[in-house]
Amino acid sequence: MNIKNYSINFLMITSISLMFSMNALAGDFPIGNPLNVKRNLAALFNDEDENPADNSTKKIKTSLCATPHFFPEPILSFSEEEDNSTLEFAPIPLPVLVKPDFNFGGPKSFNNSNNLRCPKTPAKNQVVPTIDKVAPLLANSFQELELLGKGSQATVFKAFSQKRKTYVALRVLQATKHNKKKIKKEKKYIKKIPNNSRVIRVLKKFEKGPFIFVMTDFFPKDLARYLSETISNQSSVPEDILWSFITDIALGLNELEQNNLVHRDIKPENLFLDDNSRVVIGDLGMLVRISGDPDKDSDMGFDVGDSRYAAIEFLQNDMISPKADIASFGFSMLELMAQVELPNEGDEWNSVRKIGGAESFLNRAYSEELKQLIRDMINPDPTQRPAAGEILKHRRVKQVLETRIE
Repeated sequence: MNIKNYSINFLMITSISLMFSMNALAGDFPIGNPLNVKRNLAALFNDEDENPADNSTKKIKTSLCATPHFFPEPILSFSEEEDNSTLEFAPIPLPVLVKPDFNFGGPKSFNNSNNLRCPKTPAKNQVVPTIDKVAPLLANSFQELELLGKGSQATVFKAFSQKRKTYVALRVLQATKHNKKKIKKEKKYIKKIPNNSRVIRVLKKFEKGPFIFVMTDFFPKDLARYLSETISNQSSVPEDILWSFITDIALGLNELEQNNLVHRDIKPENLFLDDNSRVVIGDLGMLVRISGDPDKDSDMGFDVGDSRYAAIEFLQNDMISPKADIASFGFSMLELMAQVELPNEGDEWNSVRKIGGAESFLNRAYSEELKQLIRDMINPDPTQRPAAGEILKHRRVKQVLETRIE
């Protein structure tokens, strides 16, 4: 190394050493003695090894800069005989994967692998019916639009009908070919059901813009809201009221069964209360018609509504039967009795569907007669569940019907 290079290096080292020394004295760098700073800088510039007696192996000094603790600093070693280098890293621990703990809300269905299956994600080009999109289309006929609920199948609004001078419910779906065909079948299915039955009436269906509208009677309260109000009042549902609910729901399901129809989404939110506190079965969006032929009915698919109230056979196979509605009916009444939300999946879901598995939900305050009916309705064997017509022959149900006639 010539004199000129030595001079330049000396000036650089002196300047940097002075700067580091001043910072160290001010407490900015925990380096200490300025001579140590000079020695470290000299090593960085590869001037000379501090131990000239041992020249067999030279090691590159590590950087003065802080190294993040989660990135291990490499150890570089070089041999004088070879130009190759060996790079060694400490092993980096792999991240631990934790299964998220969450539940899916809304309607679900089951697949053949015995697992819950989430509803399909809406297509990117799907037009979601919001009040801003719907209101302008209905301005000449409906006013006071209010969102009532949103599901995977449709969105429901409350609206004031200028023609009928009353409030109605509007179920809104995207006007796809599939939905048009579905609504057409639904209208055909319920055409034979009497208007005075315990099944909601479809008043009108029409299409505007990108949406299909299904207009039905509006009911301000359902059994889910009734239960919530009961709990907030720190009281239980009176047994006489439960028998009245059971009677109305059995009447509605009997109408569906006589027309070979399966609702598939019986739950407290779809069981409405009219002005006389009578139950009306609503939300016919998942209604299907069965033929009685197992081979044909199994091809209809196995979609089911809310998994909290779904029959066990939807998990075991894809058979469709009116007895599935009976099980959902029983689970809905069980929830009213227990005043707790039923499990929607997992071991608890399976447990409550086994014989004796629902005993912890059966409130002791109710009669054994009522509890036994609930046990029969949620029996894991569909053939052992009573049909809607058989429930109407129950002693307590007959008493309710006789009281209403009087």
